[in-house]
Parts: sequence; C-alpha cells; structure tokens
Amino acid sequence: MDLGLKGRQALITGAAKGIGKAIAERLAAEGCNLILVGRGKDTLNALARDLEKTGACKAMAVEADL
Repeated sequence: MDLGLKGRQALITGAAKGIGKAIAERLAAEGCNLILVGRGKDTLNALARDLEKTGACKAMAVEADL
C-alpha cells in the first residue's frame, strides 16, 4: 500500500516494542524517516539499524521516558 509518506518524518514514542514498534516498521516500509523514542536504548538502536537495512528510510533512536 502506498500512503504517500515517502521522505516524510515521523516521531514514534514507545517504539521499542508492541504497537509502537509495529507502527515504526509500517512507516519505514512506506519510506518515512523515523525518530524512535523509548526507554530501551539498546533495543531502540537495534530497531533503528534493522529498519535502515531495508534502505527505505533513515531512523534515529532517542532514549527518553515520556
């Protein structure tokens, strides 16, 4: 599905697991560049690396407790 999000930016909180992670994966598949926010620094960094491997997006991990 093409939602027309290629090149857009998205900030995702709670991105380390669950619904936040699923949203991040879907937006990355659409070509959205991502800022991943959550409490698990290692988990977020691993997710950012995995999402960037697809070549469809850029992802940055930010450790924060919102």
